[in-house]
Amino acid sequence: MLKKDLLELCLLQLLSGGDKYGYEVLTPLRTAFPDTQESAIYALLRGLGREKLTTWYMAPGGGGPDRKYYKLTPAGQARLELLRAEEGSPALTDALAAMGVPYDDIAVYRTIYDNPRSLELREELEAGGFDYVTFTSASTVKGFVSAVGEDADFSRFTGLCIGKQTAGEAEKHHISVKTAGKAAIDALVELALER
Repeated sequence: MLKKDLLELCLLQLLSGGDKYGYEVLTPLRTAFPDTQESAIYALLRGLGREKLTTWYMAPGGGGPDRKYYKLTPAGQARLELLRAEEGSPALTDALAAMGVPYDDIAVYRTIYDNPRSLELREELEAGGFDYVTFTSASTVKGFVSAVGEDADFSRFTGLCIGKQTAGEAEKHHISVKTAGKAAIDALVELALER
């Protein structure tokens, strides 16, 4: 997971506890991410607003000037749920736990590693029958490797990966990779069309 994505998730989680003004958001994030500039956090807040995940309003600020309060929208609340594989990588959940950020980890799919066409797939791989294989998660890489056998020669094709974590799993199996510019299906499709 990219640091920006983790920051976004933490921002949304902070706002899920109620409306907060800028300093109330900034302080815990600067503690968790000391090398992050304030301007980057505010830029992320603006981006979340453009995506309709947050909104803001002005309110009196405890004897001083009015403060800008940020509020989570229903769309922002929906983004908080981690929709992952049943056996998803612990990288994200470990990072959230280390920062004390609560989350709902919802397993929405299971990668089935038993493939009735494994032999056919392996033969096609060994014959050089395809140039690219797309991977949408680390678990799909594991499933592919399991289906064709860990002893297969994975250097015969390029893995088109949705993100860095997926690419990292592919590289463990000596698969050359190209990674989408953004961890999204449309970016993966664009990558496939670049060929």
